[in-house]
Amino acid sequence: MNHLDKLTIPPAFDSRVAGELFPTTPQWTSRYDGRGFVETKPLDVPSVLEQTSNSFALPAYLPPSWTQQVHPEGQLYFIRESSLRIVTECNLYDAYTRSKVEYWAKFIEAKLMINQLADTAHLEVFVKPIENDCEYYIADYTRRTLVWLSALSTEELGMGSAASASHLALSLEGLFWTHLEYFPRPALGAQDINNLICIFNHALADQMTSDGSTFPYPRRDCEAFVGLLKNARESPQASHHVVLVSRLWGVILQHRFATHYGQPLSRLTRDQSIVHAPSSNLRTARFVGALTCGLAKHYSKKLDDVFLDRYVYVEQWQILMATCIREWQENMAYTALGLLFQLALSSMPGSSVLTSASLVGLIFSMIFSILLIYRHRGFPQSSANDGHVYLSSVYSSAHQFHFVALAYALPALFHMLGVGLLVLDIFSIISVYFGLTVFISVACSVAVVFFMFSYVLGSVSLPSFRRAKMVKADNIV
Repeated sequence: MNHLDKLTIPPAFDSRVAGELFPTTPQWTSRYDGRGFVETKPLDVPSVLEQTSNSFALPAYLPPSWTQQVHPEGQLYFIRESSLRIVTECNLYDAYTRSKVEYWAKFIEAKLMINQLADTAHLEVFVKPIENDCEYYIADYTRRTLVWLSALSTEELGMGSAASASHLALSLEGLFWTHLEYFPRPALGAQDINNLICIFNHALADQMTSDGSTFPYPRRDCEAFVGLLKNARESPQASHHVVLVSRLWGVILQHRFATHYGQPLSRLTRDQSIVHAPSSNLRTARFVGALTCGLAKHYSKKLDDVFLDRYVYVEQWQILMATCIREWQENMAYTALGLLFQLALSSMPGSSVLTSASLVGLIFSMIFSILLIYRHRGFPQSSANDGHVYLSSVYSSAHQFHFVALAYALPALFHMLGVGLLVLDIFSIISVYFGLTVFISVACSVAVVFFMFSYVLGSVSLPSFRRAKMVKADNIV
């Protein structure tokens, strides 16, 4: 006899309208998405004679073996303690929902029996009925991984690609820890916490002694987590500590998957690309570079670095955005001074064309600075996920970040244009008031000072005849 024939169908749910069983993972369960609105109403407060500790408790009826639990975050969930544990966030106090959960729980249990899996004590099944269908996954507490009733591809599970079976195992273990974070139970060992402390200690030392650490948390967070984990060792089975440890392990496994930890080719430094070969559209780069006098290259390189292999580190992302906003704010301040100076000169005789052009350049610089600051105002405090979403939306496979860098460089470009025209305007006024000789003298003096200033800062290098001789001799040999 087929084990499915033995199912006792709850009366509130007609099995004839039952849909399909769909595999899912903890990251796709919509746990933190908006699910509706709470309705409140006036209630009667019991008198002192009626007052008990459970006066405001939820309805007491639950199916056999089911118990109500409350996550440290406040989420109500239910667990069935039996030979095959079942967990769900669906409200079992609703009769129709309860009947659907019971039906799909028995359906999965029967499927496991068909596959002759007798020992299921180490398994925990998550079920989430959606209309007539049901989403599920199975957490294996022995192997610390997720499994399903049939073989599936990573694309079907929304997990992305993996380099090998051992690489995929990192992602599956990370999902197991996410499940334990959502449904905490006393499943931690002392070694789980000690290993985490060692990982964070190493990450702390790595960031103190190098600039290219791939660890996802900055130094200050590592120090804080080490302290929290040491406290968690005193009561490792407390649900709050299980959630803490599980969440950190989930992040660590996700990070290891991204850096290809333990694989033949792994990312050892943050600036090392191992997944997507660095590429650049040279034609676009030259065009944007010529258009911005090389100013866009500064931003293009920084954007490429922070989005290397499509992976974003929160500290580097926040530093980049804070630096860009600071540069645009400084540009606004300098542009405002230039505008004031230009307005003061506008009353003096000189070239009206240069005056107007300079004002236009400075005004455009101010406008672009304001727009860019407004667009990026919240990014210095945003998360790595926010950074990834933003960078993914502006990245072009054909042109990379070149046009984004062009937009970032517009305030500085128009500022330079406005200041350059302002200098020409000043020279024009000098020629009107003091004559051509003084004009040429001042222009030559400014050119010499600018050249020496650039030379001291290393922007310009003088030719070395001795070096040229050595190069020539080497070529002859």
